[in-house]
Amino acid sequence: IFSAILNLPISKGTIVTMVSRCAKKTEPLLRSIKARLINAPILNLDETGTRVEGKLGWVHCACTTKYTLLELCSKRGFVGMEEMGVLPNFKGIAQHDCWKSYWEYDVKHAVCNSHILRELNGITENYPEQGWAGNFKALLKTMKATKDILIFNGETEALKYYVDLYERQYDEIIKKGYEKNPLKPKEPGKRGVQKKGKIRALIERLENYKAEVCLFFR
Repeated sequence: IFSAILNLPISKGTIVTMVSRCAKKTEPLLRSIKARLINAPILNLDETGTRVEGKLGWVHCACTTKYTLLELCSKRGFVGMEEMGVLPNFKGIAQHDCWKSYWEYDVKHAVCNSHILRELNGITENYPEQGWAGNFKALLKTMKATKDILIFNGETEALKYYVDLYERQYDEIIKKGYEKNPLKPKEPGKRGVQKKGKIRALIERLENYKAEVCLFFR
């Protein structure tokens, strides 16, 4: 930009020096942000792949409504989370995409339903015969709308009537999902784990982590 607009070319070495100098100045702020995240009551966590110098790296994200920390790590899972140093010291509610490494930590877990909705959208768009997925998506949105109304009315937790109602509906939808996606009989003599497919795996995840999926409402 400087070269094209102002006719002032800048060498790569100068840019590297500028970036390094800026990084050092941000260190105290980053330490402050990390401390605030560790002490937050609720923490949102995610990770995404990116290319760095031709290799796959992982950007780990920890954030609240006010603070966001992004850190590049060589690993996606437990090693990367340890390198970041936020989750190992956190004691509140950790909301995440259900990636297996998060469950290694002794905290209260909540499953991020934005990720669940994304998967459900993919199923409803590509497999319209999977009616349970649209019903589950509608249930999550209804729970969110009910929560907003309860908060507006001054409630601090979900009323038992709604908890029981939505949990029954939850179980009914999961049951229909299983009926629509039965496990195929294992081939005689074939070793290894039986393949389930992404849809069946999602249904099992929703059943196994029901409490964590519904925690946002409770």
